Amino acid sequence: MMTCQQLAGKFFRFGETGGQSGTVQDMQQDVPWLNDDEQKLWRAMMAAAKAVDRAMDTRLLATEEISSADFSVLVSLSESETGMVRMRELCENLRWDRSRMSHQITRMEKRGLVTKVRCASDSRGVDVELTSHGRDVIERAAPDHVRMIRSIVFDVLDGIEGLDRAAALNALQSVTAASEEFRGKTLAEQ
Repeated sequence: MMTCQQLAGKFFRFGETGGQSGTVQDMQQDVPWLNDDEQKLWRAMMAAAKAVDRAMDTRLLATEEISSADFSVLVSLSESETGMVRMRELCENLRWDRSRMSHQITRMEKRGLVTKVRCASDSRGVDVELTSHGRDVIERAAPDHVRMIRSIVFDVLDGIEGLDRAAALNALQSVTAASEEFRGKTLAEQ
């Protein structure tokens, strides 16, 4: 299997033309390529995240006919004292863009899980409210979901001798913060 660096080198060699080769070479040399250990860790992190997402989706679809995206929205709403959250706040909580959230809420509203309500304090805003059907679904789905996450994540982590959960949590929070900061930068700032 080729690493990203090897693949880029092959691509840049084939793509070189006349006077541009120096620029392409410079671009390739300026990239801080991942070493083998970093590449393994990165791919393992991505594989684990995707595997957990797939397991959640498969289980939630089989048990309650909802997606993990539906579940995430229902959790946020059910944790609110009123069962209602401003759409903008849901976007921030779930780290979704406005378009994705709008489409998600529209699909959920059609299935009777949530309703959209004009914000009482700001007529431009939209609140999303958990329906009684939505509450029933999250209350049925949550126990099985927690058992599944305990089984595939925490039982596995507990079996790793010497694992420092606090350090692991801190590392993941730092990666999340760095990702959020990076997302807002332009190519020139990177």
